[in-house]
Amino acid sequence: MQLKDVYFSLLNNKLKYITYGDDSIDKDGKEPLVIFSGSFNPARHKHLKLAKLAHAVSGEKVWLEISITNSVKGIITYDDLRDRMALLVADGVRENPAIAGILLTNAPNFVDKFHVFNRPIDFVCGQDTLNKVMDVEYHETFNEFEQSILTLANQVTFLVAQRIGCNRKKVCRDLTTLDLDKCTIKDGIIQSRTNGYM
Repeated sequence: MQLKDVYFSLLNNKLKYITYGDDSIDKDGKEPLVIFSGSFNPARHKHLKLAKLAHAVSGEKVWLEISITNSVKGIITYDDLRDRMALLVADGVRENPAIAGILLTNAPNFVDKFHVFNRPIDFVCGQDTLNKVMDVEYHETFNEFEQSILTLANQVTFLVAQRIGCNRKKVCRDLTTLDLDKCTIKDGIIQSRTNGYM
């Protein structure tokens, strides 16, 4: 299927996702998927380093996911998608042993991404992204926020990159869904389930 056909199939919800790379997504869902969502406009060295760290922590290869609809920025154009894909390929993403491949979806937020696969997922993200997920102001209503947290609660792990100089304990305290005693920190990444929100 040509990229342009994929783009419009995703946009019109005729396709849930498609992968590019040598790996495939295990349909049985026994192992959690590790998904690093981003615009990758462009992919930077730090993105690839974070994917490598997430691979080391999880033991699973990381899928770099681009959603054609972004919850903040809206729909990306076909030309933008084509350019981003070309840059990822040019940056050697396919040859990187920590990366499973490129994943394209039309799932703008973490709950939507979860529903695409309906199985445990380890999401790789930066601290700022997780702060938005856990902030009621980034949701239309409190009920939407509450439902999002409850949907993610037992199925999703966030592997979170810290900003340099950030106090790790402070970040855990600021994120009300994270229990500091249940956090593990490896190679600069906090790993914690969102269990225990309510």
